[in-house]
Formats: sequence, C-alpha cells, structure tokens
Amino acid sequence: MLAWPARAEVAAVRAVLDLVGMADSLHARAGALFGGQQQCTSVARALYNGRPVIIGDDPVSALDPVQAAGVLGLLRARHQTLILAMHDVPMALAHSDRIIVLGAGRVVLDAPSRDLAAETLMRFYALHDAAAVAAGLCRRQLRHRGRRAAVPSRGRRPRIGAATDLAVNAAIAGTGIVYLFEDWLRPHLDSGALEPVLEPWWQRFPGPFLYYPGKRLLPAPLRAFVSFIKASADQP
Repeated sequence: MLAWPARAEVAAVRAVLDLVGMADSLHARAGALFGGQQQCTSVARALYNGRPVIIGDDPVSALDPVQAAGVLGLLRARHQTLILAMHDVPMALAHSDRIIVLGAGRVVLDAPSRDLAAETLMRFYALHDAAAVAAGLCRRQLRHRGRRAAVPSRGRRPRIGAATDLAVNAAIAGTGIVYLFEDWLRPHLDSGALEPVLEPWWQRFPGPFLYYPGKRLLPAPLRAFVSFIKASADQP
C-alpha cells in the first residue's frame, strides 16, 4: 500500500521549515542537504514535535551567527526548557539563563549567565588544555629546516582554542598562547599587544582549500559557489 501524508500535515511541516528558512527544501533528499541545512532540518523536527524539553548537542554549530541566533530564539520561544551543550561562548551567554561547565567529569561552574563574562569562561578552556598537557595528552610538534621537536606545554601558558575573538582577547590578557594565522594577528603584533614566539618555527600557509562532497547531486547553492570559486581561480 502506498500512503501519502495528509495535506494538513504537509502544510504544518512546511510552516515549521519556513521558520528555519528551509521551506524550499520540503521535498529534497536528506543526503543532498549540506551541513547547515541538515542541522536546520533537525531543529525543525524538534519544533514540529513540540515537546516541552529539548536536549541538543551544539544544535547551531554549522550556522552563521545571525542564523544561529534566530534558531536559538525560536527554540527558546517554543519550548519550556533547553539543555544544550555548546562551545560558542558568546552565543551560550546570550541565549541561556544558566551556564554549567564540566571538567574531568565534574561540575566546575554552575552560575546564572548574567553573572558571567566571556573571559571568565575562556579560562576553563585554558585549564582544559593545561590538564591535557599535564596528563601527557598534548605536545607541541614543531619542525624547522628538517629538524623536529616535541615540546610539552608546561607552566601557566597553555594554548587557547575555542572562539577566535575570545582566544585573541584571552592571550592579550595573559591567559595563554594563541595559535592563529599571522594575518589575523598582525594588528595586535604591530601594536605590541602580542609578541611572536618561536618565529623561525612558524609554518608557512599556502592558502585556503575548498573541500566538498564528491556527489553528482550537489545542492544548487553549493554547486554555484564551487563553480564561482573555480572560475575565479582560473582568472589571471
């Protein structure tokens, strides 16, 4: 027996997809959607189900900041409780009432978002890196003129990761060492806010690379973007 969804159900699904900007993809194959679209589809499914509690793991990690803020706003407006694991510190502070930080399987911070600053939370990222170093899980691999060196990060200068702006600000504040493209850090180097370290060992970066699925049925926006990049690369 071949069954089709009722018109009312299709209309309800289309309305929810429209909330996350996916109404045009109602009949698209899931495998033809790229990461951000798949994430929006998962959010739309949660919105359609309408359960009072939502538990999510970085539900907006593949979206740009504007889209991510809109999706989180929808989730907050339509559900009583959200429990989200997030690594975007500013986004978490802006869209949550309470922040819980876990470290080594324990709760190391539990406080209202209004009482916290991004710089405070960034210190926990630095401590996480330092703990990994102390456990022998993290070593800096360096190479220069055919020589290699594995240098454990000791003392109070762990490498800072996570959000780029927060990592730079944390390094300027003296929390740790930031590892980014030189061009991104050039204004801070020129102003003296940051100092270069191990400069002879820096790796040279030839430029960005674009990787995309090797499928014949690429989403139209991705196909257009790939064609544009190829055409631009062919120009002198």
